[in-house]
Amino acid sequence: MSRLAVAGLAALLMGCAARDATVPPLADGVLSVTWTDSNRTARFRAPALGSWCADRQELLITAQRGDTGIAVLVAFGGPRKAGAFPVRSDGQTPRGSVALRQADRVVLRAWRADSGAITLSAVDANAAGTFAVRAVTVQEDRLVPTRLIGRFSGAPIVADTACTPP
Repeated sequence: MSRLAVAGLAALLMGCAARDATVPPLADGVLSVTWTDSNRTARFRAPALGSWCADRQELLITAQRGDTGIAVLVAFGGPRKAGAFPVRSDGQTPRGSVALRQADRVVLRAWRADSGAITLSAVDANAAGTFAVRAVTVQEDRLVPTRLIGRFSGAPIVADTACTPP
């Protein structure tokens, strides 16, 4: 993945996960994730919100705190229902995707899942589920893999009226 692709993914994640930090979440939804990079294990936990695009049959779960954010996308390709969704990039549905952005004082990093799965246990008024994916980032012109393991629960699902049909 090129640096441009990673930068684009980070920008997309910022836009998808952007919420005014002064506005409290609609409910007690939370998303937590753990990942290990080259020298440490990191953890992230933040309020989560689901956004449903009926035209695209996609559910986007986002969580953001400070400069760190995560987006979990499930494209159903049919009725919205619980189940397992493989991470795939071929455009076929059903599928899932996960992206993580993390910044510290010096470096902005973005990871994009390239394999693994998202499992939804609830998709009614609130979303709940887990994910375990292999994700990659670019460091010093090389792809660096990591494993993202996370869960979300109680994430209120709101209609995304600005989404566009496929």
